[in-house]
Amino acid sequence: MLSELVDRELKGVKPELGQDILEALMTEWASAQNLPEEVRKAQEEASREVALSLFDLRLGRAVEGERVIGFDEGIFEMILRLRKLYADLLTGKLLYSKGKILCSVKQELFMHGKKLDVGELVNLELDEAFALITAGYLSPYSPPVASTNESA
Repeated sequence: MLSELVDRELKGVKPELGQDILEALMTEWASAQNLPEEVRKAQEEASREVALSLFDLRLGRAVEGERVIGFDEGIFEMILRLRKLYADLLTGKLLYSKGKILCSVKQELFMHGKKLDVGELVNLELDEAFALITAGYLSPYSPPVASTNESA
């Protein structure tokens, strides 16, 4: 089944990977448990390579701006947020100093035994900040833009 999905991606069919496909793959793997160990391991290795190829193809489409539809849609959305965040870091759009990024809390969470409320500012290590921003709990802090009231 994985090979068929890769073939469809390569042909530009852009398959929608619904829950039904994921369930079918899980059922396929459950039945493979009855195979002799050597055969099962070889099949797992080959299938893993095919699965990674499918991931790479779908990621390429997502990076090129195409919407990827299916159970993995949220995964690619998170990767694209991470990609944007990376570019923002390297182009000076984040408040970064000494390995940390200043962030604003978007969703209440507990970190290191402390409750963080919405709107609170927190200065986090780069990897921790990227993970929580990508997951939607934080956003990079942007200072408020001063409005100008120009009277005529």
